[in-house]
Amino acid sequence: MKQFFQLLIFLLPLSAFGQNLLVYEDSTNHFTIGVPMDWKYGIPKDKSTTFKAGRKAKDSIDIVRESFSVNVLYGKPSDLNVSYKEFMGAIEKAPSFKILEQGEKDINGRHYKWLMETHHHPGTNEQVANYVYFANSGKSLLILTMVSSTTAFKKYRELYDRVANSLVY
Repeated sequence: MKQFFQLLIFLLPLSAFGQNLLVYEDSTNHFTIGVPMDWKYGIPKDKSTTFKAGRKAKDSIDIVRESFSVNVLYGKPSDLNVSYKEFMGAIEKAPSFKILEQGEKDINGRHYKWLMETHHHPGTNEQVANYVYFANSGKSLLILTMVSSTTAFKKYRELYDRVANSLVY
């Protein structure tokens, strides 16, 4: 409960991206990100991630796979290349891991490395797509991971680009 009061959340409409996004601000971990207005979002009770947002089911048979999370980690190397190499070493162990695209991009004054990859989800053996942005602040490491099934990813790519472009860290 104490962390809840330390975390200041401001929700403002963000229309600059042509999508109805709310701005979520985490003053403890020093980032803001746009969240689709009709998605559920917050800090997981189990603290497994710093922030999580997910699409709401349309009906009782809709299986939701579309979500994104932000993890802010402290005590990691301050060099982006070193941190990224460690990150890649960990994620490339996933079953059927394959990088589809990767690159570097500046967003709101911060340099990011990014990649799009697919792998089999260990629990369901379903092929999933992850779109990941990765940056260092010198004090902490931020990882934005946007997830979808591989079949639905094309439908969500533009939205995920808008979410990533709203990120301030």
